[in-house]
Amino acid sequence: MNTYTWKIFLFRSISFFRTHAFGLLLAGAVTLAVSLPPVIWHFSTDFRGVEMLKTNTEAHYVAQVQEVYDGHPRLGNTFFQGLKNSDYLFPPLSPNLVALFGKLIGVGAVGAVIVGRFLFVFLLALAIYGFAYRLFGSTRWAAVAAPFIILGYALFDPHTLLRLFSFGQGAGEATFIDYGRPINPQISSLFFFGYLYFFWQFLIVPSRRTLLGVVSAVLLGASFYVYLFTWTYLFTLNGFLFLLFLLRKDFESVKRVVAVTIAAAVLGIPYAFNLLAASQNTWYAETAVRFGFVASHAPNISRLVLGLIVVYLFAKSLLTTKQRVFFGSFFVTALVVANEQIITGKYIFNHHYHWYYTTPLVALGVLAFFAQWFKAHPDKKRVEVLAVALLVALFFVQGIKVQVLSYQASKESMVDEQRYAPVIDWFNHESPLDSVIFAPAPLLRLLPAVTHNNVYYYGTGIYTLVSNERLMDTYLAQIYLQRVPQVDIRLYLDEHQAEIAGWVFGYTFSFQPGVCSTCVPEDFLDKAAERYRQLTDANFASFLLKYPLDYIVTDEKTDPGWRVDRFGFVPVAKFGTLTIHSAAALLAGP
Repeated sequence: MNTYTWKIFLFRSISFFRTHAFGLLLAGAVTLAVSLPPVIWHFSTDFRGVEMLKTNTEAHYVAQVQEVYDGHPRLGNTFFQGLKNSDYLFPPLSPNLVALFGKLIGVGAVGAVIVGRFLFVFLLALAIYGFAYRLFGSTRWAAVAAPFIILGYALFDPHTLLRLFSFGQGAGEATFIDYGRPINPQISSLFFFGYLYFFWQFLIVPSRRTLLGVVSAVLLGASFYVYLFTWTYLFTLNGFLFLLFLLRKDFESVKRVVAVTIAAAVLGIPYAFNLLAASQNTWYAETAVRFGFVASHAPNISRLVLGLIVVYLFAKSLLTTKQRVFFGSFFVTALVVANEQIITGKYIFNHHYHWYYTTPLVALGVLAFFAQWFKAHPDKKRVEVLAVALLVALFFVQGIKVQVLSYQASKESMVDEQRYAPVIDWFNHESPLDSVIFAPAPLLRLLPAVTHNNVYYYGTGIYTLVSNERLMDTYLAQIYLQRVPQVDIRLYLDEHQAEIAGWVFGYTFSFQPGVCSTCVPEDFLDKAAERYRQLTDANFASFLLKYPLDYIVTDEKTDPGWRVDRFGFVPVAKFGTLTIHSAAALLAGP
């Protein structure tokens, strides 16, 4: 590269950073707001070796990354030994990306998630900024997009807005900002906005179209292996973009939409084969309904989308032709994906569309109207700057409040979890890869994420290809360890139906009109009670070992009744109130 070329490169770089400095600065600030809490915990005086995994169901997603480290990149079954060769239900691309990043920087699964949060949230913020800038052409309003979507999304709820300036009250959630959670929505949203950024340029930018089209197709095709709700939303959006461009006789754009969509669909063929194979599994029908995929034709109405449509109808004259096409397609997409069950008769937990895709695009719609209004009123620059500053401050106050209050709410449990550090260390150094552990719930939640082991039962393990019978047996095993009397077992099961529903059935009954969401079928309870009455101290070990099991951890603090030595389990290590028992003698036989 000669001197002249270097000067051109330097000049363009300086010009780029001057133009986008505000957006880059806010993207970095958003990243810090989302990513710092686990780092603060790590360097606190209370930390003793167990990291903070407190975003909503974070341990589940960290366990997926750990599964890749353990040599199972297909994620056939993250939690249960003996089912590793199953067809995956959770797409494996995102955990593999996080694991690859972690291996490149030389850290384990938990480290990959904590450090990777800085990288992936920053890239997400950049993708949101880039798409917003391309969509409405204002660096000021595009810069507001990432703080709005990542930090301030909950402010669409009026109650959250009213609580905003009262730190003594709840923040609306106590599990940190959603976009701090690894895999979904952190990386799935990165693919979503990354695709929109490149695809929109492919439609409107005259140069480098081949490259932009290829990248768009790859990102859309890759979304099959990222998240069900990502690819279904984007393909639906493409469908309505196709129709609107066709109605407008914009045949050049029609060709581009079709080319990207077909190329992406080809990339999704292996995913389709996996899904077909999974659907033929013996336990697929039982598993699918646990996701909330149930028969229904009941409509869903999004007040958020309807509100923006009303604004759009009154203010659409402010928007450019391309903006009208995009938001018109978005409105129809949002309504269709939320109501696909009206046509298909199968509800697929459509709330995910609302949380992770419709709400962010509504936020962009709001900002687009602001941006276009101020473009039409160039004499209002001071008002515009003040509005941008106030909104940015509002979103950061909301986001930081959520983080602070969530940290405070989680601290007691995080401090208590530090006593698990020597147990975790023992399993990572003394137990074979993929050995199976049964433990009280607080420790069990962490084990698949922080060790190379599997578990006997796991809360989100019900969303893998596993039978109701196996899940029922693990529940009965737990309550037998808790010494629930057999004589009153049917009454006990009746009184704990909500617990059983969560343990075995997941969302099976949650979205069926007129059906109790925490009620368990009577015949299931009868069968469970009968099976429980047959358990004795003499046959309990063989009942447990119907499924792979190598260790049981007992905790005198939380579950003093777990006296597993009476079943033949041998203590092999003790750390305070925690004792690790081995099933080796039982597995060896007489």
